Amino acid sequence: MIRRLTKQRRQILEIVQSACYHPTAEQVHSLAKRPIPGISVGTVYRNLDLLTVDGLLRKIDIPGEPARYDADLK
Repeated sequence: MIRRLTKQRRQILEIVQSACYHPTAEQVHSLAKRPIPGISVGTVYRNLDLLTVDGLLRKIDIPGEPARYDADLK
């Protein structure tokens, strides 16, 4: 089941999709604050996890580094 794309979730997805690199949650948060000033880091982490579970993003785990996210699922 794919969840409804809330304003925050849509913004987070668009940020990762438009990035020419694999952003961390902190980088996504920094970019998401521009259009949504009140968005919290917790909201970004939670929505990145949900978008990953729903198959819209891929989480890249690198030992010793923060997780990164990718929208290219090919």
